[in-house]
Amino acid sequence: MEKCYISKMRITGSLLKEESPYPFMAVPYESRVHAEAEDAVKKELRLNYGLITSTLPYTLQDEYDRETVPLTLRTAVLENENLKAVFLPDYGARLWSLYSKKDGRELLHCNRVFLPSNLAVRNAWFAGGVEWNMGFRGHSPFTYDKVFCEICHDSGMNVPVLKFYEWERKRKTKFELYAYLPPQGEDLVIKVKLSNYAGQEVPMYWWSNIAVPETVDTRVIVPSTCAYTNDYSGCVHKVPVPYYDRKDLTYTTGELNSRDYFFRIPPEEPKFIATADKYGKGLLQQSTKRLMSRKLFLWGMRRCYRNWQNLLSEICDPYIEIQAGLAQTQMECIPMPKDAVWEWTEAYGPFRGDPHRLHSQNWEEAVACAKEQLGNVIEREEPRVLQLTD
Repeated sequence: MEKCYISKMRITGSLLKEESPYPFMAVPYESRVHAEAEDAVKKELRLNYGLITSTLPYTLQDEYDRETVPLTLRTAVLENENLKAVFLPDYGARLWSLYSKKDGRELLHCNRVFLPSNLAVRNAWFAGGVEWNMGFRGHSPFTYDKVFCEICHDSGMNVPVLKFYEWERKRKTKFELYAYLPPQGEDLVIKVKLSNYAGQEVPMYWWSNIAVPETVDTRVIVPSTCAYTNDYSGCVHKVPVPYYDRKDLTYTTGELNSRDYFFRIPPEEPKFIATADKYGKGLLQQSTKRLMSRKLFLWGMRRCYRNWQNLLSEICDPYIEIQAGLAQTQMECIPMPKDAVWEWTEAYGPFRGDPHRLHSQNWEEAVACAKEQLGNVIEREEPRVLQLTD
């Protein structure tokens, strides 16, 4: 039986004491991108399109410290016999936990601490779960903000639905996010709707930012044979997948430095990304075709980058981020026409496959094995319209 309810979560951490009355008037550091790239890459991407020059009309969120205390956070929960999904409506509707009852395991990096750090355009950012980034580069302006939350009902499937929504003032757009568990399903379904009320074309940005555990055996699998990589030196390169620079980039602990890989998925291929440990288990995220891109962010193995993780999580609790976006990379937005409404469907669930095939040196074999796990949880072309009642 599918359930939906408001609850509380106890965790150790630190909270914002108050919001600054001032905006950040300089160019936000998260938005600075050097357009150094090969000519072929520049032709394929809209590098720097839609980047912002200040946080106005949003103010800074920097009044916090590192002193940890016991906290109680409000949660919104979806639950059935197979899965339990926990959201934080007071923090951008962050999907904090996704627990598979059938497997007896957490599918996300469910952080054991709640520690804001200066990693977003408004400053405060915290690690863990799935973050919904819309509007512009540098994390969502709602990452550390309360968004509207309602419990609704879908009369078509006869299941409860969590609805989150907010007005984004910089782009003058509205985002709506609907979350539900299909009857007896093992996947959490997310339907997203963006509406442009600006009266003109606007640059649009969306990335679903998914934190998952990192181990020496974790492999990231995506139906792609090339990627754009950003090593934070200011230059974007196009590289082959999976073998680049004499290593398999799909195993993240082989990389010393922090790096982004934006995978280019051919139009005819299904849109998904998965992680698999040595047992062939992990997380599967898939979507309809509008959410065209997938990304891997890894911290790198140098001590300085491990220290960053330790500031955001408990020591020895490493994670990576797999992401899904509207544009090919995060160094760009895409034009959203006047009065346009964009919708897509995402699904999150446990990933299980043959470990020998998933970790094969033959990349095509690994991808083929992952495709066999996709099933029919989402519609491949257009999202189904929910029939909501209060």
